[in-house]
Amino acid sequence: MRFWNRNDAAADATRRLMPCLAVVAAALIAPLPAWPAGGEEPPHPPPRVDAGQTASSQPSRDASAFARANDRILLMINRGEFEVAERRASQMLARAETAFGADDPAIIPGLNTLAMIYQQTGRLADAERTLNRALGLARRPDAGAETLADVLNRMANVLSDDGRLDQAEKATREAIEIGERIEESSTLAISLNNLGHILTALRRFDEADAVYRRAEGLTVANTALAAAMPANLAVQMMGQGRFAEAEQLLLRSVASWEKMAEPVVIAWATALLNLGRLHYETGRPDAASATFGRMLDALQQNVPDNHPLRAYALQNLSQISFDRRDFAEAERLAREALTIAGQSLPATKFEVADWYEALAQATLLQGEWNDAVAAARQAAAILSADINSGKSDKNDWEVLTIVEIVASEAMVTADPAGLIADAVAARRSAFLNLQRHAATDTGAVAVAAAARAAVGGTDLSNLVREKDHALARLREVDAAFVRAAGATSDPDARRVALGDLRSRLEALQSRLSAIDARLLTNFPQYLELAGGPPVPADRVIGMLADDEVLVLPVIMQNSLVTFAYGKDGGVYSWGRNPDEAAELPRIAATLLCQASRRLNPSCARTTETTSSQVSDAARGVVAFGRTQDTDEFDLGAAYRAYSLLFPGDLPEMMAGKKLIIAPSPELLGFPWHLLVTQPPPEGWDAPGKERAEAYREAAWLFQSHPSITVVPGVAALDAARRSRKEAGRTQPRYLGVADPVIGATAAERDAAPLDCASPETVALTRGKPVAVGARAGAEAGTLADVDALRRQPRLADSRCEVEATSKSLSGLSDLLLGGEATEARIKAISATGGLKAYDILHFATHGLVGGELGQAEPGLLLTPPAAASEDDDGVLTAQEIAALDIGADWVILSACNTAAGSRSDAEALAGLARSFFYAGARSLLVSSWPVYSQAATRFTTTMFALLSDQPSLTRGEAVTLTMRKMLAQSYSPETAHPAYWAPFLLVGDAGR
Repeated sequence: MRFWNRNDAAADATRRLMPCLAVVAAALIAPLPAWPAGGEEPPHPPPRVDAGQTASSQPSRDASAFARANDRILLMINRGEFEVAERRASQMLARAETAFGADDPAIIPGLNTLAMIYQQTGRLADAERTLNRALGLARRPDAGAETLADVLNRMANVLSDDGRLDQAEKATREAIEIGERIEESSTLAISLNNLGHILTALRRFDEADAVYRRAEGLTVANTALAAAMPANLAVQMMGQGRFAEAEQLLLRSVASWEKMAEPVVIAWATALLNLGRLHYETGRPDAASATFGRMLDALQQNVPDNHPLRAYALQNLSQISFDRRDFAEAERLAREALTIAGQSLPATKFEVADWYEALAQATLLQGEWNDAVAAARQAAAILSADINSGKSDKNDWEVLTIVEIVASEAMVTADPAGLIADAVAARRSAFLNLQRHAATDTGAVAVAAAARAAVGGTDLSNLVREKDHALARLREVDAAFVRAAGATSDPDARRVALGDLRSRLEALQSRLSAIDARLLTNFPQYLELAGGPPVPADRVIGMLADDEVLVLPVIMQNSLVTFAYGKDGGVYSWGRNPDEAAELPRIAATLLCQASRRLNPSCARTTETTSSQVSDAARGVVAFGRTQDTDEFDLGAAYRAYSLLFPGDLPEMMAGKKLIIAPSPELLGFPWHLLVTQPPPEGWDAPGKERAEAYREAAWLFQSHPSITVVPGVAALDAARRSRKEAGRTQPRYLGVADPVIGATAAERDAAPLDCASPETVALTRGKPVAVGARAGAEAGTLADVDALRRQPRLADSRCEVEATSKSLSGLSDLLLGGEATEARIKAISATGGLKAYDILHFATHGLVGGELGQAEPGLLLTPPAAASEDDDGVLTAQEIAALDIGADWVILSACNTAAGSRSDAEALAGLARSFFYAGARSLLVSSWPVYSQAATRFTTTMFALLSDQPSLTRGEAVTLTMRKMLAQSYSPETAHPAYWAPFLLVGDAGR
């Protein structure tokens, strides 16, 4: 159901809001100058035409007469009288064409009005076709710049409704540049509002905030526009979870509409709709119901009973009834909403499918099996048509997954014998659609890298890298355009900058189109493989070994869905409780912070640290605060998470098997091995009680499974297994990079390397926490501050780590240590194809999260040069890693936070891990938090010793056995805590 849940995924909540905005985009997002508001005319109205002439009369060329007729049609649209409005608008346009000529810009308002009707009745192709005609006329010199900007804004609305946000943004950028040039505040405010809407849809909330605020600061004479702008800004704030601010803005917008003699009803009602959603999101369902009631009253007084916004209000009330478990009332309201939708919305509209899904759930829970199947099939038919049109998104896949599960359950209950085949087919289809919904950026990169390797060839590799470079540059220039558009100072400089940036964006988009054409012509197989289609259940079963189970846990809108497949078939669970679905991400975040002893920067309560707060040198640049109430890991919460993720028959199916987990993006960075399969004993967490024994005896998930591996998608696993190397060398070739020349003092930097055989070595690994730089302000491509890098604590024991690993691999190894561990050296080896020769790459150094030490993106700290250059500034960044050419089966990132995203709001694995997958790695060992240097050394040396002693072990089994061994040998509270022995996570193919 298209309604918000009370959860922390505010960005996702905004995504769910967007379908409602599409219905009223012309009013809420960009109030149009041709619309009257309280009898006012816009400051600079374009020429408009009249539909009031009789068939027998010669049409007048009096533009004011056409304008009055057009205003009457606009009022019909405002009241939802679309059928009559369309008929009169078509007549008016025909008369205008006769009066002025079919190629005269004077007919543009008639085209705009007709396009608006098409848009609001869901006929987006017709709206686009009509506006393309208007756009051609508006580009004539005699049309006027303001008219061109108006048509561009309308086109942007249609493209945005159609999900083509890149094209919508392009049109909006041109409209903004025109508004700046002609210095017309209403035109500019509308254009900025459109850009703010697009940025909000793209979850670029901070940028949207600046753009909306600049729009709101402009002085506009159109009161409808002034009333709509606070509501637009509120939508963006809701996406950020800033509900108190958003509520005040929505109240202000509603009050403005209610004061008008002729309010834009759909914008007024939508402001109430969003206010009601905000009430629900903040845990006030009664207030939400009352607000939706006000919305219905406003609509009843101004529009016909079949206006589509009435359906939205009724469906939201249905959701509240559903949450209260009043399924009969939820069904009644859903049916009433669908009746209205059948009269006023296109049958193919996504929201209609969503409402059928809601009806299917309500009837299923009342035991109305046949009605549930019928509603589910209606929803599936609509969604399938949307998908087949090529315009599908995560909304479609999410709802279609639930629809198919509902249909499956209803079929089995309604007719266990006759519909079992259909039920199984529906479940397997749900599995495919769940993969589409749970797709991750990192998974897409891994699949594309495997496709690139499968097709092969330098030409393909160069072309793909050229495209990725152009895309990165496009994002940078686009961000610069948005910053310039939101700036409030120096208008002359802003106008020049916007024009230059738009030209650069146009050039980059043309370059990308040319690259895509070359890929399609020369490398169609690559495009087919790189698409990462979902993997059917039969193929999943075929790729798994007898002792493996693939688990796909996905947080949906109101539920948690988990599919699991093994060699003998599959099972699934569907947790319908929205509160439980909302609870899981919170538990995951809490456990991750507790496991890291709050060393993770995102968990910090304070940035003030002292050396006494840390027992070992952390391999990352972090600020953290230790507090007595957050240091301990909550075994009870870990068991709660396990019970939510793996209910019903799932534990029995998974028992004793190797787990391969392909989670949705919200769960991608979760430390799965730290789930607990049994509730902890009574009193384990009593105040003052030692926790070390409880940790050693806990029923950790990794204790009951030979291995636990995370993959960034089922398609990524399939690609990795298809690209496995043929058995060749009995011993892998290894490259270890460690102990860069850094240190807090010159003496530390110049000290002799550790004697790794000395018993005193452990005592020397202790150190101070790494200093922290600003977390904002730097841009991609900025060179690092080599002096700041040089002062970071030395990790002398990392040399021992890679030397011990090298010895365990029988000498087929190369090491880059101290002054040789440089960015320039690694790039040089890659440039000659040398990195592809290594089966294992091992980096033991400090890891930087994006924003630390002034770095805009994540990276690995290496020996800094005397002076920074493009080739070497001491940090091997994610972008530079992606440019490497590697072929390693395994990359070990023995550094801090290497599982982190590229930004604090990015999905897990979207930073260093994503870049290594792009460069060609098949599996990674990454850290989920800042690691203790001593623990990292012990972990990796133990792991490789196990692999050396037991050649039959897989990588996944070696990781699990290492954790078991370290925990069993933990004789102090410090070493028994998960922060010490559990930071590492195996991602990718877990094979040998």
